[in-house]
Amino acid sequence: MPRSVAAALGLGLAAACAPATRAPGPPGAQLATPTYTATEAAFAANIDPLNGLPSADPDVGLRAPTAFAVEDDGAVEVQGAEMIAEGPDGVPGLTALTLVDAAARPTIGPLGPAGWRDAAVARAFGAALVAGSAPAAIIRALGAAGVPFTALVGASAPPAEAAGADPARAPRWTYALGPHPAARPARHVAIGPGDARPSWRYDEVFAVWRRESGGRAFLDGGTGEGLTATNVLVLEVPGNPEAPDWWTGRGRALLMRGGTAVDATWVRAAPDASPALLDPDGMAAALEPGSTWIHFVADLGSVGAAP
Repeated sequence: MPRSVAAALGLGLAAACAPATRAPGPPGAQLATPTYTATEAAFAANIDPLNGLPSADPDVGLRAPTAFAVEDDGAVEVQGAEMIAEGPDGVPGLTALTLVDAAARPTIGPLGPAGWRDAAVARAFGAALVAGSAPAAIIRALGAAGVPFTALVGASAPPAEAAGADPARAPRWTYALGPHPAARPARHVAIGPGDARPSWRYDEVFAVWRRESGGRAFLDGGTGEGLTATNVLVLEVPGNPEAPDWWTGRGRALLMRGGTAVDATWVRAAPDASPALLDPDGMAAALEPGSTWIHFVADLGSVGAAP
């Protein structure tokens, strides 16, 4: 990826990925060099910027993502997505982000109506948006922002590459192995108030967070297996997403990775800007290479993280 593209992001994001020993790429593939330099693009073309891992697709890092508005009917199929966004409280469904071609990944769905959160996530990641339907106001806002929108009926979706989407806006978040210096032990996190609130428990054997709801495992409707994530990222964004500028400005964040919690700050200058994630020292906060589940909450004080 040209350095000019990385510079255009302008939000202090670094680009790094797992070493070759973590997940080897295809024969002859170039692996990115881990770095914490905030202005340097270290992603090779075969590195998926949504999870920091090598891909069998040699040009995955040069394409734009697709965002899917997923209806949470208790049997969602989202384990094939690299990033998933949920919340805030009272906002239904999930937003799943992927760069993997439809022919090479599990089904994502069922598709539901698009909401403002879906639109905000698509704009933030330079993605095309696919949904079962959308209100006229959201379709107009997406059109004005140059975000491609496709309405489909069913549980699957087209290939990730969509004409008109902007790969230059896809954030190259920092990925690194090993604990962050500011991390504290955390093996369980509960999101929001109430007994039925979503929660995550860290599985040290498989090094993943396992999603729970009401104390029970949250299963993927396609595989029947428990939903997992490598990172759980909680972003405090007050109010409900009812307008294009809902997720802008800056706010508190909590990054859960490797059985630890790191206090962080999110920054997003405008509705079409990529989001930055900063650690307590103001440097790019590193995620662990792998999938990320993003929770939007109105108040970070409602999130409980325990050792």
